[in-house]
Amino acid sequence: MSCVVCSFYNVFCEVEPKRLALEAANQQLSAAQEKLRQIQNKIQSLEEALAKLTAEFEQATADKLKCQQVIWL
Repeated sequence: MSCVVCSFYNVFCEVEPKRLALEAANQQLSAAQEKLRQIQNKIQSLEEALAKLTAEFEQATADKLKCQQVIWL
C-alpha cells in the first residue's frame, strides 16, 4: 500500500509544477489573444478611415483637375 502512495506522490510532484506552468501559460495566451483582438480591431478601424480619406482625396484631386481644365479652356 505504501508503494502505491509513494508512486502517487512521485507522480504528483512531477506533474503538479507542469500543470501550474500550463495554467500560467494559458492565462498568458488568453491575455495575448485579447490584446491581439484589440489591435486587430484598431487596425480595421484605421483601414476603414484610410479608405474613406483616400476616396475623399481622390475625389478632391479629380475636382481640382476638372477646375484646372475649365480654367485652361
